[in-house]
Amino acid sequence: MAEAARGLGERRIEDIGTVMGRIPALAEARKRLATLPGMEERALKAVRSIWPDAEARELHSPLRDFLLAAEAENCHLTCRGVKNCPNRGFRPGAFCEPYGEGGRTYVVRWSKCGVRSSVDTQAEAERALRSARLPERLRGCTFETYRTVGLSSDILKAKGMALAALGDGNSLVFAGGSGVGKTHLAAGMVNSRIASGRPALFIPVPELLDDLRKAISTGKGSEAMDAVKKSEFLALDDLGAERLTDWVGERLYMIVNHRYLHRLQTIVTTNSPSPMDLLKKLGEQGERIVSRLGEMGTWCGISAEDYRFIRSDAPISEGSRGNGKAKDSARQVVMADIPF
Repeated sequence: MAEAARGLGERRIEDIGTVMGRIPALAEARKRLATLPGMEERALKAVRSIWPDAEARELHSPLRDFLLAAEAENCHLTCRGVKNCPNRGFRPGAFCEPYGEGGRTYVVRWSKCGVRSSVDTQAEAERALRSARLPERLRGCTFETYRTVGLSSDILKAKGMALAALGDGNSLVFAGGSGVGKTHLAAGMVNSRIASGRPALFIPVPELLDDLRKAISTGKGSEAMDAVKKSEFLALDDLGAERLTDWVGERLYMIVNHRYLHRLQTIVTTNSPSPMDLLKKLGEQGERIVSRLGEMGTWCGISAEDYRFIRSDAPISEGSRGNGKAKDSARQVVMADIPF
């Protein structure tokens, strides 16, 4: 049995030409290639530059591919980009592989080059940003661009909580007046996840509710609702800014409750200064929504001057310097490091 298997393996290697001859299209292609001046000799020479003992009968890829693989060895030195590449960013490489019982074959495999991979990665990132629904203005919001210099040390805690949440999956509620960096931190978390290849969804609550209404009118309300409820990471911007109705309260509760039950990370921003204030804004469902948000994560209240009205070159008041005990209360941050 073993002898028969070995014999079969040897015949497979030796009779590959016979097999190809039985397939008209392959036979015709092989015939055309064989008539090209020195094609087989050049291909074999290219292979032998790597494997000196290679035999012509062991070349099991189109001969032209072996020549292309040899030419592509240093293509990165003259690369003019994917658009100008004759192979559209795919690079051929010659390989020696086992064949049959103790035999070998030489083949050419095609794979993406480094430039093509970078282009595809960038395109994927752009698609992810669109899927995340992150507005153009917020795509540049990162932790590196979040201003902390000269401000109270508690500002660093807010940033630290956001960074820590990316690792531990804790949910957060960033609360405070306009322009204190709530949305910047939420967008920074979304951008960070996308950069690492993880999905995220960012959506202002008023826009979310408007989208749900439109989806319901076209019979796609369930799909739209599920996309929000089941997102691996959800940033809800401006909770409490929506015009409250029973329908609005019910939809917000359904979203928060589903995410609470399934332990899905949720980041919320709100202008409400306290959990009690947010509870009142959310009406009849307020207590249930805020209670679940409280058990899911941590309330981070930020009391600071509106960044949009602070010139980048404006002097920092003396009260915000020194040991971190800022006297400028407008730039202090009130933190609660326990669930609210």
